[in-house]
Amino acid sequence: MSKDNNHIELLDCTLRDGGYLNNWEFKDNNIVEIINKLVRSKIEIIECGYLSQTRGKASDSTCFLSLNTINNLLKLNNLDKTFSQFVVMVNLGEFKPDDLPLFNPDTDLVKGIRLAFHKQNIDDAIKTAKVIKQQGYELYIQPMVVDSYSEQKILDLIKESDKLSPRALYIVDSKGVLDEKDFCKIVELFNDNLSNEVKLGVHLHDDNKTAFDNAVLFVKSVKDRSIIIDVSIDGAGRGGGNIKLQEMVDYLNSNNNKGYLF
Repeated sequence: MSKDNNHIELLDCTLRDGGYLNNWEFKDNNIVEIINKLVRSKIEIIECGYLSQTRGKASDSTCFLSLNTINNLLKLNNLDKTFSQFVVMVNLGEFKPDDLPLFNPDTDLVKGIRLAFHKQNIDDAIKTAKVIKQQGYELYIQPMVVDSYSEQKILDLIKESDKLSPRALYIVDSKGVLDEKDFCKIVELFNDNLSNEVKLGVHLHDDNKTAFDNAVLFVKSVKDRSIIIDVSIDGAGRGGGNIKLQEMVDYLNSNNNKGYLF
């Protein structure tokens, strides 16, 4: 298996970002059906939804009240032996860090937590990120609206991120405003300064119809570290939506020796 195959992962965020289109009102059987299809397609990471104590529900929603809700749903439907990794997103302030249970590798299927936050809340985000790591979860750091960060603020964030040894640090174009020049500049800044042990991810909204093209630039320009690209089925997501899973799968299968089966 070539490095071009190994160092690229897709993360599907249909059940989380796509929830902005239906208020996260997915029936439990539909949640399982979508996850099963993504697993069969060999998508590396599947985001099951939000974890929220302020908006979460006990069933028929991908805005989950607790991790037990998600883990039980996955286990009840025999999703405990899959190629894919399961993660959830937490918006800073919507889940008390002290209430996060200790990860049990023998029973828990949700292994990763994506922590989303805005620039003005970095200090609180770092504190919460430390708890996520202490509780045994793989940490994904998601700084929202990255185009609002100065170069120095990005460097400061990278420095703090490296101290935490997360699984991934993300470039998040929340409003889909980054053109090719600005996007490439930000990618270079992250890639040149982030620890090589940390994966670099991109979450690109498509308001200006640049998300797919920027993702292709990302694949071509970042060769010496592992990368993650967020996608969703038919591009379902907030605002202009996300990169279409089908389009990215076709590109990576044709150009990077991937073996997705969507």
